[in-house]
Amino acid sequence: MNIRYNKITTIKKTLASWSGNELFWLHVKGEEGIGKTWFINSILLPQLKPYFLVFNIDASVLSIPLNHHLRDIIHYLYNGNKKIFKPLLSRMPKFLGDGILRYIKLNNDYDEHSYPVKYQIELFRILVNHLSQTRYVVIVLENVSEANSDELKWLSRFFPEESSCPLLLITSGNSANFDYFGINPSKIISLKRLTSKEIFNFCSSHLKTNQLITRLISNHLQTKSNGNPRQLSYLLRIFYRQKIFEQNKIELNPEELPKVPSNLLRTEIYEKVGHTLSKNELYFFILISQIEGLIPHNLLLKIGFGFDLENNFIKTFSQAGLIEKNVYLTKKLYQISDKDLKNCFKNIADVPAVAKRLEIFNEERSVSGEKIPLVVSHFILIAGEKDLALEVALREARKFKDFGNYEMAYRQYSFFKRNLSISEKSVYFDIKIFVEIADTQGKLGLYENAFETLRDYRENLDRTQQDDWFSTTLKMAEILLHMDAFVEARYLLNDLKSKKTVSIPIKASTLMLLGDLERNFSHVEYAKRHYLNSFSILKSTNYENLKYKAYSRLADSYIQRNHNDIQKLIRESIEYFSDSSIYALHIKIELLRMLMRQKKFKDALPLALRLSSDCRSRFIPALLIQTTLYLTEIYAYYGKWYLALSRLKTLDNTSGLIYNEYTKVKILINVAIIEKELSFFGDAKATLENASDYCKKEHYLKEYYEIKVHRAHIKLLIHSYLRTREDLFEVHEWGEAHQDSELIFSSALLISSYELKKHNFSEVKKYLSKAWQILVIDRNQLDKLNYSYYLLQFLLENGRLDKAYRIVRYWKNVKIGGIKFEILGQYFEAKIFIKRENYSEALFCLKSALEIVRKYHIPMQEFIILREIINISPYIESEIDLDKYIQSLNDVFEVLSKRINDSILLRQFQESKAFETIQNLLV
Repeated sequence: MNIRYNKITTIKKTLASWSGNELFWLHVKGEEGIGKTWFINSILLPQLKPYFLVFNIDASVLSIPLNHHLRDIIHYLYNGNKKIFKPLLSRMPKFLGDGILRYIKLNNDYDEHSYPVKYQIELFRILVNHLSQTRYVVIVLENVSEANSDELKWLSRFFPEESSCPLLLITSGNSANFDYFGINPSKIISLKRLTSKEIFNFCSSHLKTNQLITRLISNHLQTKSNGNPRQLSYLLRIFYRQKIFEQNKIELNPEELPKVPSNLLRTEIYEKVGHTLSKNELYFFILISQIEGLIPHNLLLKIGFGFDLENNFIKTFSQAGLIEKNVYLTKKLYQISDKDLKNCFKNIADVPAVAKRLEIFNEERSVSGEKIPLVVSHFILIAGEKDLALEVALREARKFKDFGNYEMAYRQYSFFKRNLSISEKSVYFDIKIFVEIADTQGKLGLYENAFETLRDYRENLDRTQQDDWFSTTLKMAEILLHMDAFVEARYLLNDLKSKKTVSIPIKASTLMLLGDLERNFSHVEYAKRHYLNSFSILKSTNYENLKYKAYSRLADSYIQRNHNDIQKLIRESIEYFSDSSIYALHIKIELLRMLMRQKKFKDALPLALRLSSDCRSRFIPALLIQTTLYLTEIYAYYGKWYLALSRLKTLDNTSGLIYNEYTKVKILINVAIIEKELSFFGDAKATLENASDYCKKEHYLKEYYEIKVHRAHIKLLIHSYLRTREDLFEVHEWGEAHQDSELIFSSALLISSYELKKHNFSEVKKYLSKAWQILVIDRNQLDKLNYSYYLLQFLLENGRLDKAYRIVRYWKNVKIGGIKFEILGQYFEAKIFIKRENYSEALFCLKSALEIVRKYHIPMQEFIILREIINISPYIESEIDLDKYIQSLNDVFEVLSKRINDSILLRQFQESKAFETIQNLLV
């Protein structure tokens, strides 16, 4: 019987308490050497059947930069469970299932802009959610207490608060400091020192001798090991286990048992562990102790076989507790299990004996072929293999850089650079390595170092390397801009600009940087001129990426984004990119955005449809969401509210497409707006409450107050005034405090509407004036229409009919308000005719409006129009079928009552004065 099995009941109860719908974090706490790794691998994980292990690593040794490896994790998760995921993808819309599969199968050269990190995290959650229905999905991070907390924080992005990602996260450490994740563990299992019974069981499992001898040994070691399993294991190995097995004595006299010296130091224990090894085994451990990082399985085998170790040496050393296994995706990685023992092997290093086996690190496939970076170059240098040390150091640096660990990459580049002079082969190294070093320094923000590195590199170039000289000068100028050294940057850029032999990319990039320089000084026109010249040079070239950079800078230089010049630039620029280019797609999106701002919906509709189809077929989630939102806005303009609502709800309900809460909020707000237009007031209220919850959770303050505006509008539409004024004033005050013109404008208009219903005309004028001040600055056509709508109601109430009529005629002439303002135009023209007692003309306008609202199924508007027709019926000289209109009013009220779909809102509507005036007609 072994130790720690008494924890199995605790583990089973703990796992049974997990709902399986969210992250479950199990932390194993205990001192160094207490057996946390053994407990996780031998006790905890076997209780998880079946389970899928994503990785099991020592977080203090290997950090995994999220941005560089998330796609690898998803790829591994899918490939390990293809049969399980096949039904999931088949249930998705075809474009989505095919798109996700295409993304998973892509090589590393996929477009990161099409699949941002947040989308990849959302996809990871979807796969985990599905996989967790049949097995545990496990991540193990050991020694988190000793890891860099900043490096661990990336993992928290997998499971934000209230996330429904049912991962089982298992961590271990010698403390319970959990600042790095921002949440607390679901359960902490504390491993304490072994009891006398557990020590006896431990000794029994390692010593095949009689119980008396085992008891004597366990009693003696209890005080010497302090109940620490690792120390206990070492002492058994040093003083007892080897003696028993070597002498093949199952039965020993108590007098033959050696005693552990009372003054034995820990360092002496580690040295004695080394003495228990054979010469080749010791050399093996000396060599792997010199390696920083986790050692891949294949490399460990090559090292072991290089010292003529037995085939099963990895298993033997693992069982002895000398090495331990880590798992990262498909990779098995190893390290010496005890850091102090590793240091001991380092200190007793027999360099000449071990150096004979260093040729293994000269094999490109055995080291560079592995994705996991490690460091051994420093030891190779100590061993006297100078040239090999530099070659290996350079490979290490590049691997760390590819892995995303720029700190370690820079360390190895620095090692290479520092020792370059001692190598006989130094002349054979390409000096372009210095450009790599500068790039790494730049990524770490070490701009001064990067500048010096590039300057040293440039000084070593000869006259035949003119292009390299130009490109290096350009990089130096870019770094100077980062350092705000504008004078020095200008000098270098002007020098480059004057050269006649520079290549097109260098010349265009130089002009772009000059534009950036002018923009820093707010010289907008000068900057625009440089950007235009840069783009003109690149127009007819195939430098797509550089061309798009020039276009983007040029487009951003236009202050008025709806200016004719920027629209002309956008339309012309599309022709200079291939149709299959992602850049062409982005520019077309920009054109669509421009058309939407200008309310040119006729031109925008076919473009939006093409882009939506293109984004679906190419599966670009962010752009697909964007084009769908534009498309629904166009549909709403043409009165196709049901189609727009259907598209939005499909978008909202498509799992695997929306990848962040902000997008979710925007979609929900748009859904609520259309539900409001279609008189689904209860649904709109519920949708807004849902969006508001997201805003509170994510601290989206602007959107939170925008939602308050829409909720207040619903109340005004059904004549409910409870807390409406307070909510609107809260929004208005926040908008003014934060200089948010959109919120100031919308809240001011609704406050004016509220005050108009209360006949507080001075307040109406005050808030209409505030809205007008915003309108004068922004000059948005749709805002102008909305403002005129609220102004018109004020004018009607004050009998200023001529001005009110001019507004109605303006609506009919500009024709940018869509179906909504077509209806409003007919309705308010009727109201003006009623004020002038021209009832026949009023009836004509009302009938026209009624025909439109019935066509587009808008019950609230139909209710209002029918009410007006019934109210003016006594004044109509011609015959009017009043009973028919009353019956229609009754029918539409039934529809409206169902659509309100909220008992409180319905009661407030029924108790309003607007409803009271027609109650007798509905009896």
